[in-house]
Amino acid sequence: MLTRRNLLASLLSLPVITTSLAAENDWEAVLRGITANTSDPIFLGVNPLPPDDPHWAMAIEYLETSPTYGRPYDVAKHLDTFLPTVLREEWDSPFANPLIVLLFAATGTKPAGDTTAWCAAFMSWCIERVGLSSAHSAASKAYRSFGPALWEKGGAFPTDLPAGSIAVFRSLSNPSHGHVAFYLGADLSSEKDISVLGGNQSDTIGVSRYRLDGDLELHSIRQG
Repeated sequence: MLTRRNLLASLLSLPVITTSLAAENDWEAVLRGITANTSDPIFLGVNPLPPDDPHWAMAIEYLETSPTYGRPYDVAKHLDTFLPTVLREEWDSPFANPLIVLLFAATGTKPAGDTTAWCAAFMSWCIERVGLSSAHSAASKAYRSFGPALWEKGGAFPTDLPAGSIAVFRSLSNPSHGHVAFYLGADLSSEKDISVLGGNQSDTIGVSRYRLDGDLELHSIRQG
């Protein structure tokens, strides 16, 4: 289960955090360690938010108040319902959205600010928040073999897939890339698309529809 304590531990394990900061064991120290490395753009970009910026505390508060029970899908629905716009999407500014940065920190990866594809970081957070093991990766392809498959490409698409299952996509033009999100439902009549809830959908957390005959191919639906 991802809580304040082990999210802090994840942050402290990142290479940008120094030993002295880790020993202080507080959020202020962690944020100073992250934001002090302005010469290293790998994690936050050239202009990270300063550690006293209120958006850090706001992001931590929203993550900490998300459910720690139920299904991963319940965590995603909670965040989709309650997150303000300022924390749910990539920022069109020199600064990185701190909530997205914290999602990456929880997966133990080093994004380039908030612009690296972050759908799998969002999925991993939701899964681990309720005490389950995720693919613990910021790469969506890590979910192509995650857990039991309820449907895989080539088989007849079932009509009774439960909402909250994990929908995994693969890019036909670049198979190492793709997308992962929570399955909501499918229209197999005229539109031939599915609806999913996830992160990094048009650069935000929300619900999107994806055509089944597009470049982003539905790879599988997995137990969520």
